[in-house]
Amino acid sequence: LFGILRNPQIQDEELKLSDDQKGQLRELGEKLQGEGGNVWQKAVERLGGREAVEKLEPEERRAKFQEIMEEFRPELERRAQEIEKQVAEILEPDQFKRLKQIELQWQGVDGLVRPDVAQALGLSEDQQKEIKAAIEERNKEMETLGEEMRGMFPGGFRELSDEEREQIRGKMQELGEKRQAIDAETRKKAMGVLTDDQKAKMPDLMGEPFEFRRPEGGFFGGPGGRQRPARPPAEQ
Repeated sequence: LFGILRNPQIQDEELKLSDDQKGQLRELGEKLQGEGGNVWQKAVERLGGREAVEKLEPEERRAKFQEIMEEFRPELERRAQEIEKQVAEILEPDQFKRLKQIELQWQGVDGLVRPDVAQALGLSEDQQKEIKAAIEERNKEMETLGEEMRGMFPGGFRELSDEEREQIRGKMQELGEKRQAIDAETRKKAMGVLTDDQKAKMPDLMGEPFEFRRPEGGFFGGPGGRQRPARPPAEQ
């Protein structure tokens, strides 16, 4: 939730934050950076460092990371709830509601099993298990694509000839199309789990479509901002 608040487009165009609100959120961001370590980095260190992780087979790496993340899950969920509560205290109710809608659009299918969304939709445990299974299957396929992508230039992109670079660009485009197809299939499976009544609740949970643009600035307008492409929202 707090991550997408770094986007100036969301701050200014959608939420229309005041300077005072931006200041409070900036202070909260600095506090959070000082409090918590990077969970992913902790997992890498637990497994013996980056070099050791890269030597693991994809399936083994996935299993080990999943085991560690499950261990950290209670802490992560508690921390996320605390952050959300603090953000809600800074924003106006309408601003917070819109932020949650944008967050769901950003998360896509993964957002369907978010506790508040699952409760709002009235998802049964079996439905949540089916959706999580579809997400896990997608993650495995994405990991395989990632391995294929990393294996295309082990010596570095700069060391390749112009012809080799052109071949890799074509392959990257092909892999990108595969990623889109995997995402589309996952959305189809997940939305197929919902009843018609549950699907009818989605528009209110997601609100007006939000088009994510790559920001020019970084954290709260600072330099060096980066943003991944937004996942398409879950389809009805």
